[in-house]
Amino acid sequence: MRRTIDGENEMKTARDIRSGLALARDKKAPCRTIQIEDEIKKRLAENEGALLTEDERNAIIQKEEKRIRVHNRALTKARRKILRRKEATSLVQAVRRGENVKNSAEVTGIPKMKGSPKKKAYHEIDVAY
Repeated sequence: MRRTIDGENEMKTARDIRSGLALARDKKAPCRTIQIEDEIKKRLAENEGALLTEDERNAIIQKEEKRIRVHNRALTKARRKILRRKEATSLVQAVRRGENVKNSAEVTGIPKMKGSPKKKAYHEIDVAY
């Protein structure tokens, strides 16, 4: 499961689809190469110190956290777009079925925006199905 900063339940979008290779990267398979690398890392750490300095580590961590935040904002935007389209489609279907649909601004008590009469100089056309 992909890590999110806010830990919300996730709705799948095209960005969430992961290939088999991406899933395989998350799990380490037991192999001799990893053991050899760990031994080499230990020897290098004892002789020369850490492989990355604290500044390098912090820069990498900040860069990755920023990437995760940007990705999560994009996911939220995509989810909002999907849900807006679904809401609009369900509203259109309700109107086509002849159901009595009230304006959401009237239902929730949201004040309507008042436009100037000069801006509404176009002619309205009603199209029925």
